[in-house]
Amino acid sequence: MSGYIDIHVHLLPGIDEDGPPGLKSSLELAQELVNQGFATVIATPHSLEGAPSAEEVLACRQLFTAELEQRQIPLQVLPGSELALEPQLLRRVKSGQALTLNRGCYLLIELPVYQQLPLYTEELLFELKAHGYRPILAHPERVKAFQDEISYLYRLVEKGVYLQLTLSSLTGLLGPAVQKTAWKLLSHGLVHFMATDAHCTGRRLSATDWAVQRLERQLGVGTAETLLKANPGRLLRNEELEFPEPLPVHKSKSRFHLLKDKIFFN
Repeated sequence: MSGYIDIHVHLLPGIDEDGPPGLKSSLELAQELVNQGFATVIATPHSLEGAPSAEEVLACRQLFTAELEQRQIPLQVLPGSELALEPQLLRRVKSGQALTLNRGCYLLIELPVYQQLPLYTEELLFELKAHGYRPILAHPERVKAFQDEISYLYRLVEKGVYLQLTLSSLTGLLGPAVQKTAWKLLSHGLVHFMATDAHCTGRRLSATDWAVQRLERQLGVGTAETLLKANPGRLLRNEELEFPEPLPVHKSKSRFHLLKDKIFFN
């Protein structure tokens, strides 16, 4: 299977401190994305309090697209950003200072990974929805608060928040707690997108094929197609997603369920 759409990747040269430092490494990453089956990506540099500016990201993306065309690398690169949750986020998005995904109604939001979630998290997410935006949480399986209490994510999904997992989280590359949380979310129908979150060529990106095969084997044929093509395609067209009702996640689990999880996630 190919023709994947990656809604979360750090591809643009010289924008992210932890991304490709220059054009050469960005082109290498673009070629590797093609090799892994991706046809379209949304470049999502980190954005905190309006920096880098939307104009800077759009200009960089335009120049980089021209380089791809010149070198005949068949990868479509669309504009976006990975937005840090902060009090002025709605204002920045409405004013155009912060980029949504492909400049549509979906936006990718990063929460603190190790710190406590801000007290305004739910309020801001629902305020974004009330203004017509569709928030997607980036890699929630890596967020310690959600690892400790997955039922919190179930409540958010019930109220219309979407989740994007990282493909390499499924392999254990990012640690056992991340891997277990990722599969738990998938098994409860709480995941709407898979993405690479690649910052360079390497193990995170090369895990794509393994992760796709495991998704199909564990959750059924067509799962990868939904999470890597169908749902991202709807996002690009600003359409609502269609997916089954998620299975409830309870706060407490019996010993039997813990044992079952251990077997399932190994």
